[in-house]
Amino acid sequence: MRYFIDANVILRFFLKDHEEYSRKAKVIFEEIRKEKALGLVNSLVIHEVLYVSINIYGQGRKIVVSKLIALLELENLEVLDLDKKDLIEVLNSFSKLKIDFLDLVYAKVCENNKMAIISFDHHFDKLGVKRVEGI
Repeated sequence: MRYFIDANVILRFFLKDHEEYSRKAKVIFEEIRKEKALGLVNSLVIHEVLYVSINIYGQGRKIVVSKLIALLELENLEVLDLDKKDLIEVLNSFSKLKIDFLDLVYAKVCENNKMAIISFDHHFDKLGVKRVEGI
C-alpha cells in the first residue's frame, strides 16, 4: 500500500514525545524500511518538520536535517508534489475555507493519487481523505 505521511508522524518519530503516537510512528517507518509499504511526502511536509522541530521544539538545524536526510534515503519513501493546476485549485479552496493551506495540499495529493494519509490529526477526516494512524 501507498501512504502519504503527515508531518506530525515524522515529528512524533523524531521527538519520541508521545507514548502512543511515537510508538505508532516507529512502527510505520519500520514497515517502510522493510519495504512492506510505500511512504510518500512532499517538500511542504519537510518544511513543516523543519519549522516545528527548530522553532517550536528548539532542535538544532544539523540534527534535524541529518534525521530528515536519513529518512528520505529510505528506499520506500518517495517525494510527490502537486502540479500547477492542482496548486491553483488548492489556493481557490484556501480562499473560501478556514482550513490550513498545508492540509489542503496534503489532501489534494492524497485525492490525486487515491491514497490514505497517515496522520494523528483528526481534521483530515473532515476533508474527505481516508486517514489512518498506522500501516
